[in-house]
Amino acid sequence: MLSETCSLSVRDKFSQIQLQRVGCQGLQLAPDLTTVMSSYISVAELENKSSYVTKQIIENYINGYLVVQLAQEELKGKEAAYAKGLSETSLTLDLPIVFITNGIEQKGDSKLDGIDSIVSLLDDKITYSIHVDGNIFDAISLIRNGSCYCGSSLHGLITAMSFSVPRVALLSSSEKQINYMDTWELPHMPRGVTPAQLPVAVATAIDTPSKDLTLLSHKLTHTYLDRFKSLSALF
Repeated sequence: MLSETCSLSVRDKFSQIQLQRVGCQGLQLAPDLTTVMSSYISVAELENKSSYVTKQIIENYINGYLVVQLAQEELKGKEAAYAKGLSETSLTLDLPIVFITNGIEQKGDSKLDGIDSIVSLLDDKITYSIHVDGNIFDAISLIRNGSCYCGSSLHGLITAMSFSVPRVALLSSSEKQINYMDTWELPHMPRGVTPAQLPVAVATAIDTPSKDLTLLSHKLTHTYLDRFKSLSALF
């Protein structure tokens, strides 16, 4: 079916190569749809649709904070390593940590599994908050206002890219984050980062000039819209 498709949009070069190998023609490389959200969701709408809890976290950490989003399957057996890496990062850069949950939990699991374990192992000097069960606008607001996003979620990373927030992609069993960043991201932005590498990686991301972050965000938005127009013109 794929090989007989007249036109197909694909979001990273790795997937593009795999589809070409099975005979797909007319492949169009385009960023993920999420990349345009900063052009369509205003600051006023974000503030209006975010919860009181979210607004309080942002207000409490007005001088900056590190957003951490980890999938449960990536945490098992690594809780102590992440706690050490995040503690060192927080203390070195003087940034409190805001943990946000990663999507919907699997049956029988809790969204806080893993996060609770990391928190219990953090250095006693670390200031942190945990945000659970918010809507999509809560997650976007917390990422948009953060000093740096650090996570294993592809769409969390794309949200940070859209709103010109420095970001670090953690080492994941899935390579989709790395594949996407290798295709669209600024070359120096850290990816495939291990817990021990966190302090240096976050510092590197934060040192990125604001204009570079903004230019990339605009470039990706325009690229997506151009690809969408050319694709929709076929129908």
